[in-house]
Amino acid sequence: MTQGRPFLHDAVQTRVDGLTVFKPVYFGWCGAWQLGCDDRLIRQASKQDKTSHLAQLQRWIAQHTANGVITRQEIVSMAPVALLQIKPEHRVLDVCASPGSKTTQALEALHASEEHSPRGFVVANELVDKRSYLLSNRCAALGSACRRLMVTSHRAQIFPQFDKSCAGEYDRIICDVPCSGDGTFRKYRDKWGHWLPHMGRGLHSLQLQIAIRAIGLLKVGGLMTYSTCSFNPLENEAVVAALLARGTGAIELVPASHLLQGFDARPGLSTWVVMDENLNALPSYDAALRALPKARHCRFRDSMWPPQAGTSDMHLDRCLRLYPHLMNTGGFFIALLRKTGQWPPPPQRAHDGHASAGGPGTVAASTSVPRTFAPHLPYLPASQVVVDEVCCKLRLNPDRLQKVGVLHARGDRRLFLLSAELAQHLAQGGADSGSKRHVTTISAGVCVVYRDPAQGGRWQVTPQGAGILYPCAKKDARLSLPVNPTMKVLEKPFIRVPLEAGVSSTTSQEGPVIVKVTRGDAAEAVGYFPAILSAPVRASDETGIMACLEGAHAKKLYEIVMQYAP
Repeated sequence: MTQGRPFLHDAVQTRVDGLTVFKPVYFGWCGAWQLGCDDRLIRQASKQDKTSHLAQLQRWIAQHTANGVITRQEIVSMAPVALLQIKPEHRVLDVCASPGSKTTQALEALHASEEHSPRGFVVANELVDKRSYLLSNRCAALGSACRRLMVTSHRAQIFPQFDKSCAGEYDRIICDVPCSGDGTFRKYRDKWGHWLPHMGRGLHSLQLQIAIRAIGLLKVGGLMTYSTCSFNPLENEAVVAALLARGTGAIELVPASHLLQGFDARPGLSTWVVMDENLNALPSYDAALRALPKARHCRFRDSMWPPQAGTSDMHLDRCLRLYPHLMNTGGFFIALLRKTGQWPPPPQRAHDGHASAGGPGTVAASTSVPRTFAPHLPYLPASQVVVDEVCCKLRLNPDRLQKVGVLHARGDRRLFLLSAELAQHLAQGGADSGSKRHVTTISAGVCVVYRDPAQGGRWQVTPQGAGILYPCAKKDARLSLPVNPTMKVLEKPFIRVPLEAGVSSTTSQEGPVIVKVTRGDAAEAVGYFPAILSAPVRASDETGIMACLEGAHAKKLYEIVMQYAP
């Protein structure tokens, strides 16, 4: 990351094609840099001059993003996760996770402490299957951190409870609900063409249902952030006010502006106006029922209006409104909520099926739903026979492997490594054959081992699992390969490294190995790669080490070696 100093620490304000590129700004509350230009300007400058400062910045970002070292997202969208102050032991749920920027931020927060090892995990949920797979692939760049990640696909408003023995099971919940998105007009200008004022009103009920369900899954004393990228109070303060009224003292708004040091935010609204399609003000829900045709009654809910008793006791001013003109960002709304008591059970439905016992137009979401896993996508603990076979074939130490995580099988060709805490959470959500509802598990943990058809179905280490399993491999299955300018690369598939370079010569047996590529005297790890040693490591005529490496992933290994040791 020291290569990024010219682009971040040492950057100065410049002009490109008549546009000002501001100096990057660092925000300590999220540990991130806000660049002084958008990606459009970076791409434009890179096309015009590939040696320019912005072109070099683009290459640096692309390289480290692919390696999982950095992630890019809007600075305001980092605030919800930052306000939760996630600790290594926390269980985190992201109920509407796609595209995954907040999920990756939560995973990084779990691993942020240098003193304490993470003991928590993150469950990321996304309803649309295609987007959930993209979410899983995006998070895969974080490597071993994904041992504490599970991606699911389910309706957020009825997300199942895994552990039935407790009222809440998550310490932190990210509730970034679907919204009209009018806060993103600066970034997505085409939204102006199809945006309508009543779009936010149409999402109010769904947003409230998701928020109610999320609060029901939160532990007492836990924190939840409710957020949207919208300015519409029907999507923001109205939902929060309905939550507070529904909770009857079980939740409270937490002051949060002081946690965003150096960031300008405005307080939430205490009153707002509800309008119909013709932009006529409707003073109350009863007035709307009287003024509008019966066919339009279903478009409004009593929770859309400010409470008749007022909002002073709710402290809606503790909500945060982030406006684009304040900090040169997108628009965002955030409310930090703490659960202070048991969440009340959902009100019973009235006999007519249109209104609940809580009043006309009240939205209710169940806090207790049957759960089961999709039968065609099971994650099952690997049998001891399979674990022993993998350890024998790949020369892994079983005791070290047990400390790293728990192996789970998905079918008979792939093994995934999960943290012990995530494996226990997954086991608590076992199949319930008597229920029609199920949550599809898209991914859990990291795929570390697979059967390679090209090798006769033999077990092989995956590129994602090489770095995780390297400490578990026995000495004769590890090869440390330092690269430096004096290193010579002979004709493939041979790599010759001088003995004084420090290459491990203990790998003397043929078979699968894990290669650790290091750079410099500090043994900085460039990467880990699985390979097959088709000939024993031996001393060459020039007193060097000769390693014959082959396999499906050896090509990437040679590319890395050529990059750092031409």
